[in-house]
Amino acid sequence: MRKILILASNPKRDLALDREIRDLEGVVKRSRDRDEFEVKIGSAVRPEDLQELLLEHEPQIVHFCGHGTGEQGLVLQNSAGRAQLVSTSALSSLFKLFTGKVECVLLNACYSEVQANAISQHVNYVIGMSQTILDDAAIAFATGFYRGLGYGRTTDEAYHFGCNAIELMPSTAVISRSPTAPQERKLTAGFTVIPGAPIAVPEHLKPILKTRETLAAQPNGVNVPAVPTSETKRVEIAQDVSNALEQEAALKQYRNCVRDFLADSVLTPEEKLRLGQLAKQLGLDPAEAVAIFQEEERLRFASAPPGQVAVATDSPIQPLFASETVAPARSQLKQRAILLGGIGAVLGLGIVFLGFQLFARKEIQTSDLVVQPDKSASLIAIAKQQEKSGNLVGAIATLAKIKPNQLSSFDATSLSQKWYDKLLSSLNEGNGECDAGVAIDELRRIP
Repeated sequence: MRKILILASNPKRDLALDREIRDLEGVVKRSRDRDEFEVKIGSAVRPEDLQELLLEHEPQIVHFCGHGTGEQGLVLQNSAGRAQLVSTSALSSLFKLFTGKVECVLLNACYSEVQANAISQHVNYVIGMSQTILDDAAIAFATGFYRGLGYGRTTDEAYHFGCNAIELMPSTAVISRSPTAPQERKLTAGFTVIPGAPIAVPEHLKPILKTRETLAAQPNGVNVPAVPTSETKRVEIAQDVSNALEQEAALKQYRNCVRDFLADSVLTPEEKLRLGQLAKQLGLDPAEAVAIFQEEERLRFASAPPGQVAVATDSPIQPLFASETVAPARSQLKQRAILLGGIGAVLGLGIVFLGFQLFARKEIQTSDLVVQPDKSASLIAIAKQQEKSGNLVGAIATLAKIKPNQLSSFDATSLSQKWYDKLLSSLNEGNGECDAGVAIDELRRIP
C-alpha cells in the first residue's frame, strides 16, 4: 500500500486547503485502485513537525499545500500560528534523509519550482509551480494527478492528467477570492518575492515535473524500465477515468447547488424538494448526497457570523431518500406523551375529587342509604366481565350507573379509579402507534 502524506499550512487562512484535502481524499476513495492508497494528513504544519511526520507515516508520496515565496522557501507556521519560512536547502537536506523512501513530492504552492529542483536531487519525481497559481487551478491539478494514480497511471502520466484537469476547469471556476486579486498560492506580506515580472503563462503550464538524473536503482542494482501499458489497458483506464470525471462533475454540481441554497441559512420546502430531485437526476447515492449536505451545513454553521441563525444540524433532506413510511419524529412522540399525560392528570384529579366528596359528605347517614344490593352487585359483576374482555371504557361507564347513595358505591369508585389508571397506562404505552386524537376520543367516552 502506498501512503500519501498531505502537509497543509495556511497561516494567512486565505486558501481553501480544507476543500483541497477533502477533494483529494474523495478522488482517491472513488478511484479503481483505492485499496492501494492510504491518505494521512498533517494540518497547521510547523517546521519542527516535518521530520516527525515523515518518520511516523513513512509515506511514498508527500503533498504540500500552502504558500510559496520562490528562492526563500515554503511558508509554514510557528507555534503562534504566524508565517515561518523553511529554506530550500533545509527542505533538500530533509528529503535527502528519505532517499529511496519517498517516491514523489508535489509542492502545490506558487514559485515552488525552485524547491522542486533542489529536492529532485534525492527524490525520483518532484512537481513544483513555475509561477503564481490560482487556488482553484492548484486544487484541479492535484485532483487530476491523484485520479491518474488511482487508475494505475504512472507518475509521469498522472502529471499530465493534472495539467489537463486545469484545462477542463470551467471559466467560472477561476474567481477572485481576495479583495485585491484572484487568490494565489504565494505570500507577499513580510517577504520579498522573486523580483521582476515573469511572463504570464496559462495555468495548466505552470506545474513543472522534475525527475532525478539517475532514478533510484532496484534492489538488485539494475534499473528496470517501465513496462509500456497495452492498448487494451489504456482504453480500460481511459474509460475508468472518464467515469470518474463524470462522477466528480455530478458531485460538484450537487455540492454547488447545496451551497447556493444554504447561502441565506434557510432551506425552504421548495429547495429541499429540488435537492432531492437533483440528487436522483445525477444518480447520486442517497447516503452520499445526505453526507454532502451535512458537510456543507456544518461548514456554513462554522462560518456563520455571531448572532446569525444557521440551519439546523439535523439534515432536513434525509426524508427525501427514506422510504414512504417514516417513523414519527421524537418531538412528535414527546408532544403526544405530554398531551396524554395532561389529559390523564385532569381526569384523574376529577375522579379523586369525586371519591373524596363521597367519603367526606357528613349529611349522608346510614339510614339514608337505599339498600339495593342485587342491582349494584349485578352492575359490578357486568363491569368486571367488561374489564376482563378489555373494554375498560365500557366497564367504567357501567360503574358510573351505580348511584352515590347505594351501598356498593364505594366499591364502584375504587374499581373506577383502578381501571382508569390501567386505561391511561395502556394509552401512554401505545402512544407511538396511537394517534393523539384517537386517545382523546377514547378518554372522552368515559362518563
